Amino acid sequence: MKATTFIRSNDLARHRDRGTAIAPNANKIMQNLLGHASDVGFADLCEIITEAFDPDLRNGYAHGDYILWNGDIRLRRRYGGELRVVLQEDFVLSLNKAMD
Repeated sequence: MKATTFIRSNDLARHRDRGTAIAPNANKIMQNLLGHASDVGFADLCEIITEAFDPDLRNGYAHGDYILWNGDIRLRRRYGGELRVVLQEDFVLSLNKAMD
């Protein structure tokens, strides 16, 4: 197995004309992580991350843009449209998979 280096998020930053950096979003970081994991032969890790990472749920939690209603989670879509409902059972299942 070849040696790997730490993934620096600075390499993912977008720079404006004025030279200021914009921090990469979580989706870009996760795609980069998946690419590196795949490159070094961690296909199982890629599968686990893909199954556990929910960008809509992460975005809703990170921005406080969710509603808890009757035990379920209601998320606004980032670009408009219908609300997404994450059932409590589905959330608990995903959380347990992520914790294993």
